[in-house]
Amino acid sequence: MHRAGALLLILAGAWLPGQARAGELRLWIAQAALPLLVLLWVPELAPRRTWLRLLPWGLLVFGTLLQAPAQPAPGAALAVLLVQLGWLGAGLLGLGAAAQPPSPSPVRRVAGWAAAAGAVAAGPGLAFAGGTFGNADLLAGFLALTLLWTLPLVVSGDRATDDGRQRAWSPLRWLGLVALGLQAAALVVSQSLGAWLAVAVGGWAWWAVGRWRWPQPAESKVPYIRKALVLFVMPLLVLAASLLSPMVQEHLAARGYLYRVGLTVAGTALPWGVGPGRFHGSFLDAQAALAAREPATLDHWTNAEHAHSEAGQLLAEQGPLGLLLGLLPFALLVLRPRAHPAWAAGVAGLVLAQLSLPLYEPATAFLLAFSVGWALGDPATSPRAASAPAAPCEWRRAVSWPGLWRPLGLALALIALLLGTAELLASRLLVRGVAAGAVEPVALAAELSLRPARARRHQATLLLDPDPARALVVAREAVRLDPSPAALVLEGQAAMRLRAPHLALPPLQAAVRLAPRSFAAHFDLARAYEEAGDRFQARRHATRARSLRPTDPRLRWLPE
Repeated sequence: MHRAGALLLILAGAWLPGQARAGELRLWIAQAALPLLVLLWVPELAPRRTWLRLLPWGLLVFGTLLQAPAQPAPGAALAVLLVQLGWLGAGLLGLGAAAQPPSPSPVRRVAGWAAAAGAVAAGPGLAFAGGTFGNADLLAGFLALTLLWTLPLVVSGDRATDDGRQRAWSPLRWLGLVALGLQAAALVVSQSLGAWLAVAVGGWAWWAVGRWRWPQPAESKVPYIRKALVLFVMPLLVLAASLLSPMVQEHLAARGYLYRVGLTVAGTALPWGVGPGRFHGSFLDAQAALAAREPATLDHWTNAEHAHSEAGQLLAEQGPLGLLLGLLPFALLVLRPRAHPAWAAGVAGLVLAQLSLPLYEPATAFLLAFSVGWALGDPATSPRAASAPAAPCEWRRAVSWPGLWRPLGLALALIALLLGTAELLASRLLVRGVAAGAVEPVALAAELSLRPARARRHQATLLLDPDPARALVVAREAVRLDPSPAALVLEGQAAMRLRAPHLALPPLQAAVRLAPRSFAAHFDLARAYEEAGDRFQARRHATRARSLRPTDPRLRWLPE
């Protein structure tokens, strides 16, 4: 448990340098460290019939790799697969820890570490939204789980001695109360409804579902009525009251729009989905088609890189089978209630996964920290081994992989580590190359990255002035990898630098179709039509650009 807590505190501190470096750390964790844990320590969670626990992930791997050759960037499919394995691994490892018999001492230890990590993360968040995480959602997602783990330190803690007598509050509990206040205050500053909902659901599940049992037939009906009141009636009343808030209504409308477009993407690509790593372009296509039919939806237009829901992402990219296999381990969280904070944190993480992926990333880091510490513990001293002290060797043999399973798992894990480290290095090269205005590091980043579209866009931007012909080639490659409005605008800009408006018009028209509210697309399209001699269309898009950004100084370059 101390290993878990130390890792948790390290992860909280990893966000302190700022969002950019934290993003690189999360990328490496999701793509390398978590698959390593899945492959090496899942047997410790289920010593019997381990292959049944690994079967859903094996099918998910097979389906992803089967689709990878058909994708513009096969590495993007592999990157998605590794992240999905990481998310599922964190959830299952956390569930395995929660399945152990709860012990007050380990609970207090992890709660103390969680309180410390939450206080470290929450402190700067009180000064400005997002704190050093650089993003309010990222901070809120992390605090949603650390707050749930801080609660047992304050609520139960060391309230009673071994002989049952009440004990005065210890300094640790007072510190936990202070940390709890800091985390709650930072959550208020972050204004994240999703995080608060996760805290509410996780806390309610831990207190009501996990700790209470339905009465036997011989018992009085009064406890039954009280439990039903707490389990169902009170949450429904709170939900009904919250729906009256205009802020909640606006949030639900925007979230419903995202889900609607995501379901449209999934519905047009049944039964296998659009393919791993291809959600972005498909989302923009579906969004543009919806805007053409219903212009009022333009108020919610967004350049979404993901579905803001793990279930929606799996359904859109890998179809119903991917959704079923991906969420199967999480179903255990709902079907097996436990009176344990780890179970409540897992339920909250599941809620975060369906509300927003930005919220889910740091929440996964929390589950990872707890799970790694638990998995790295000595099996001879684990709760499972303690239940059978007379035969610890037999328990060790029960969790060992037969034959070549463990070497094979280690080899696959090392491959995941290599790929994840290459992605981390590519991210570092991209950041430094863009900051220095150097094309070579950015080009190398595109070669190393599993998802090179972003690096290709930056490379094309740097090449616009010195070598527009090369910039056009690179921009077209970026469009092929990910047909985003940004890449299409870059292609149009490169063609305009070559004095070829006939080459600039098609990508800029596609960019306007995908992003009707893009100032850059309308601005460049107006100039391209002007160069091509079509004054009517040039004035039309110039008027649109002025309406989108009326104070931009570059508007004087557009036709009146």
